[in-house]
Order: sequence, then C-alpha cells, then structure tokens
Amino acid sequence: MVLPINPIQGATGFAFGRVFEFSPNTLSIPVTLQLPSTGEKFTLPVDPLVSISHKNKIVAKSVAKYSPKLRGTIKEKWSMDDWTIRIAGMMISDEANCVEDYVLRLRRFVEADEAIMIICPYINDTYDITRMVIESCDFPHTPGEENQQFSISAISDDERINLLV
Repeated sequence: MVLPINPIQGATGFAFGRVFEFSPNTLSIPVTLQLPSTGEKFTLPVDPLVSISHKNKIVAKSVAKYSPKLRGTIKEKWSMDDWTIRIAGMMISDEANCVEDYVLRLRRFVEADEAIMIICPYINDTYDITRMVIESCDFPHTPGEENQQFSISAISDDERINLLV
C-alpha cells in the first residue's frame, strides 16, 4: 500500500480521514528509526513513501486425480509471513545538514546488526509493526549535489516471536 500524498492538504482524507487527523501543513507521515542498543534516532526527511505488503506461507499438495472434474491442488495455510516494508524518499541538504550527513546517518541504521525500531503512528497502530530488519537499501544516482534518493526494503520483526525461540 502506497500512502497517497497531496502536497497542499497533506495525506488525503480518502486514505486516512477516519484513522488520523492531519494538519494542512503536514506533507507526509513522519517515519523515525531508532537503534535499540544506543537509542540513536533518525527521522527520515522529506516525504518518505511507505509501502507495506503481506503474504501467507502456503503449502500446496498435489493428489492423484480419480475424476476428470477434480483439478488443482489441496492448499493448507502453513503460517503468516512477515510484513514487507518499503520506504522510499529523498534526502535534501538544508540549513542543518548536507546530503552527505543524511546519508551517513541512514547508513548507521542500514548497517546495524540488530532489529531497528520504527516509530510511525500509521505503521505502529495500523499494522502493529514496531520493529524491522533492513534487508537492503538503495542509493540510486540522483541528479544534483544537494539531494539523494533512497529506498529501504525491510521485513517486520516481532519481538514476541524472538522470545519463543
């Protein structure tokens, strides 16, 4: 699910009118990453787009067909898979930080060897996701010296599951 953004009105009422209240000055849903080990936080700048998807792990079994009217496989729901989280955006130099500073800060989270806490009311409240493990991050060539695009691909990490193992 990609969050629809209207730069004049913030997130559209179509998507969130009944769930969240936004100020007309809001351009996006803030996404903050936090390292549990150090407490270091980084709020992603400039309108990150959040996409969340989910799938189930299904086991399908083929059986011998004794009738021409039977087709397909027998499906058995095996388990619910992790949520896939994709975050994409742009880092732009401002008065406080140049683009290199933003990239270096984001790299500390991407290279962390632990699950990252994600602080975002939309993700936390709607999907009950509070932690994620970053699988990959992409910093594609971006024209101009004052900006850098990025995309993060991560999967949810449920702390309750880790306690069972």
